Amino acid sequence: MRGRLDRGKGAFDLGRLEVPVAVGALAWSAVAVFVLVAPAEAFVPALIAALETEPGGML
Repeated sequence: MRGRLDRGKGAFDLGRLEVPVAVGALAWSAVAVFVLVAPAEAFVPALIAALETEPGGML
C-alpha cells in the first residue's frame, strides 16, 4: 500500500527513521494497553522489584 501512494512535494517525510518510529509507536501502544488492562495489584510489586534493582549492579 505504501509503495502505491504518491509523495507530495514538500510533504512531511521521516525518511530512514520511518520504520524505527513505527516500531516505537507499536511498542508504546502495547505497553499502554498492558497498563490499562493489567490489574493494579499485579503492577505495584513488579514496579517495586524493578526499582530496587540497580543498573550495573552485576559487577
